[in-house]
Amino acid sequence: MDRITHAVAAGWSQEPFSVILPAAGVFPDSGAPRVICLAAGEGLNALGTLHTAVCRRLEELIFRHEEGVFRAHLTLGRVRHSTPGAGRLIWKVLKGLPLIKLTWRVDRIALYESQLSASGPWYRLLETGFLGPDTRRT
Repeated sequence: MDRITHAVAAGWSQEPFSVILPAAGVFPDSGAPRVICLAAGEGLNALGTLHTAVCRRLEELIFRHEEGVFRAHLTLGRVRHSTPGAGRLIWKVLKGLPLIKLTWRVDRIALYESQLSASGPWYRLLETGFLGPDTRRT
């Protein structure tokens, strides 16, 4: 784990950037939905570039990233059980919701440890690595 935390903390040459989450959606695109999310709009290319950099750095250690297309999103919820027509109903509800475009500045990468327990998951921050040429932060 020390090698991974050091890799994250080493700093990242990519400049900080903003991300806007403008619209709700579901995964997968067709069939019964399993995830309800906000999809990334502005900043999507920068997120993809950062994703590639993280995967490359961690592949040098032990990590093998999933094959497939990177889809930046913020998970709002998961659908545990679905019935016929649920996807259409979820889409109808999502399209009728007034959404505020969520915006934030991406200026760091955080590595968390997650543990599942009977009372629910818990998360502990292990390390932070900052974006940009000046990676000396407090």
